[in-house]
Amino acid sequence: MPRYYFDLTNGHKQYIDNEGEELKDDREARVYARAVLTENLGRSSEDDSDMRITVRDQSGPRFSGALSIRVD
Repeated sequence: MPRYYFDLTNGHKQYIDNEGEELKDDREARVYARAVLTENLGRSSEDDSDMRITVRDQSGPRFSGALSIRVD
C-alpha cells in the first residue's frame, strides 16, 4: 500500500508529517485528509481560522484542501 503524508498549514505555522499513513488509494487519502483537517481546525483557539492540508506521497504532492471558520 502507498504511504501518504499530510502536511498542515495554519496561519504562519506549518506542520510537516514525517511519518505518514499507509492507505489503499487517493480516495482513502482524501477521506483521511478531511478527518485531519476537521480534527485540527476544531482544536484551534482562534475565532477565525484557516487551515490547509497538502497530501503527498513519495513522488510529491498529490492534492490539497482547505477549511475556514469565521466567527462574527
